[in-house]
Amino acid sequence: MAAAVSDRDGELPLFVGSAYDSGLTTTVARLGRHFRFREQERVRAAMLGSLVTREELASARLIKIDVEGAEDRVLAGLLVSLDILAPEAELVVEVMPRWWSDPQLRPIDVLQPFLERGFHVYQLPCNYWPWRYLWPRSVGAPQRLRDLAALDRRGRLDLVLSRFDADTL
Repeated sequence: MAAAVSDRDGELPLFVGSAYDSGLTTTVARLGRHFRFREQERVRAAMLGSLVTREELASARLIKIDVEGAEDRVLAGLLVSLDILAPEAELVVEVMPRWWSDPQLRPIDVLQPFLERGFHVYQLPCNYWPWRYLWPRSVGAPQRLRDLAALDRRGRLDLVLSRFDADTL
């Protein structure tokens, strides 16, 4: 399916990374001060609930969101579909607030509607070091974030949103 998940129906530009990171694609033209990308093409944009069937959403157990700076829009668009998700469904999202189009928007602002619907926030222990992939069993479990003010102090966050209420997942 050639489409981008967003918070509304429409069309979005698709930007590609530089020659040294050609695998990077995003709907954000500029990531921080140093990364500018060239527009490759335009793609259809829609909320996730418009791109998959109700049955597919209801049977999903894990939804991974890794959209290089557009997490705020994707999560906003997902709100209308939360009641369709199974109680055990979890969202894994890489959050990069410094790349969001609204510099005043904070992670807690984006996550608050999920908290109000019974989700809890867990941080995935991910440092992107290469040996993490060589010894995956040495990676710890996601830890519950009870002090969500800590979210404002991080440039990149790997989070799990889950209705499971515990200290670790």
